[in-house]
Amino acid sequence: MTKKFLATSAELPDEASVPDWWRSMVTVQWGPEAGHFVCPVAVARDEITGELIAAALLCSVICLLLKKQAPELTLCLCVLVCALCFLTSFPFFSPILAFFHRLQELTGLSGAVFAPLFKTAAIGLLAQMAATICRDSGQQALAQAVEICCGFISFYLALPLLEMVLSLLQTMIGG
Repeated sequence: MTKKFLATSAELPDEASVPDWWRSMVTVQWGPEAGHFVCPVAVARDEITGELIAAALLCSVICLLLKKQAPELTLCLCVLVCALCFLTSFPFFSPILAFFHRLQELTGLSGAVFAPLFKTAAIGLLAQMAATICRDSGQQALAQAVEICCGFISFYLALPLLEMVLSLLQTMIGG
């Protein structure tokens, strides 16, 4: 499903000046008549945010109603809604990745600099979600273990970046 936004030719940017990350989110049809922005529904940020909040609130209400009759279903429902939220937010990752790829090209830094940042951020987000689900199911110790272990893994993944900083410092000091 797509949404069309009508715009006059004066409101449309020049085709050559449109950045790639914007092209990945919005399809613009240029022509002599008024242009049409064709935008996937998944990219309409305000709508998606509202839908995610509504889904989470609805899930919470359903879980409260099911808690006494079928508590095992509440955890399954929460995990399912969390997975749907993650899948819904994936289209927003592409422009972020394109930005960092462009930043890498402009700065000339290798992928070894940006890869640990992405991996660490991903592990942090997934660990937070897993720990919250563990807490919701009453497993406090397991939630704490997930957070601690993912913290160690994040530090391990950041070691190449820290090694580069240490090497730079040694070069600056002259050692």
